[in-house]
Amino acid sequence: MNDLFVDREDELALLERAWASRKAELFVVYGRRRVGKTALLRRFAQGKPGAYWVAAISSEATLRRSFTQALEGEDAAFAYDDWRSAFLAARGDPESRRLLVIDEYPYLAGAVPGVGTVLQAVWDEVLESSRLMVVLCGSHIGMMEREAVSYRAPLFGRRTGQIRLRPLPPCGVAAMLPAYGATAVVETVATLGGVPAYLRMLEQDRSIVQNLEHLALDPNGVLHQEPVFLLREELHEPRSYFALLQAIAAGNTRLNEIAQATTSRRPISRWRR
Repeated sequence: MNDLFVDREDELALLERAWASRKAELFVVYGRRRVGKTALLRRFAQGKPGAYWVAAISSEATLRRSFTQALEGEDAAFAYDDWRSAFLAARGDPESRRLLVIDEYPYLAGAVPGVGTVLQAVWDEVLESSRLMVVLCGSHIGMMEREAVSYRAPLFGRRTGQIRLRPLPPCGVAAMLPAYGATAVVETVATLGGVPAYLRMLEQDRSIVQNLEHLALDPNGVLHQEPVFLLREELHEPRSYFALLQAIAAGNTRLNEIAQATTSRRPISRWRR
């Protein structure tokens, strides 16, 4: 197992430049699961005044209480009455630089419809002229784009920076797996890509094949259900895509063959995330 923080210097420097601006910043960080977003933001947040809050799949009231505790401390005996009050409280002392990281923002947006519009209004009215740096982070790429990045997003035109965090390049994989030679690194990139969370699971005294047998091919392996989990998280119609993958695995390679095997009524070329 390797806990090196590698190949994220550019992203960390970008965040640090935003922090050093001393003006209001609204930053968006997104990317697929397990790519290292939380590791990057926790490294960035070290030593900075403010709050780091991770949303969860929960009720609106529970999320609001949890957010209150992130701002006021675990012993806070109250919860803000609404999200407008909560976002306003995040500013703290208007003369002090503060950081607010909302990790897993899609969970908040899913539990509180319109929360992006509330944040937009608070930003326009108060926070834009403060010294607060807000970072919204999420793994559901489609929702992050709809909520914070795309033209129709509630926060469109407010964000001051964004990072779509990508998997590590081969040189980053090699840095995380120093005991692996060039051939083993290529094999690793070809099978697992550059996803840091997966790379940390590898035992470097085992070959990549041995690792995959233990982690993914074994029905009890930690990665055995990972493809299913990812498809369910990222896609609106996972059943269609499961059928498509099964059709390809069965040897169907042409569009008409795949369509017949999946009995899809919709042209596969029009399938959307």
